[in-house]
Amino acid sequence: MPLAGYRSPHTVPVRLHDRSLGAVTLLNTGTGELPDNDLLLARVLSDSAALSLTHRPAEPRFDDVTTRVQSAIAAKATLRSPRA
Repeated sequence: MPLAGYRSPHTVPVRLHDRSLGAVTLLNTGTGELPDNDLLLARVLSDSAALSLTHRPAEPRFDDVTTRVQSAIAAKATLRSPRA
């Protein structure tokens, strides 16, 4: 880590209620503890990550992707149609 310029790592758990989902690691060029505002921001980001991980669909919805691609192609085709 010192070669990259980072001098201290700080890890914040990603949790939802009592369930641990992972961790967010912040790399700092300084030493010592994180300032309170930085720690609060890290916890907010960690909470947002936990919510995002638990609310994502288990499988991607290909019908949504297909519909979006078809709409984009149709819109592009409409823009390129020759005008009289």
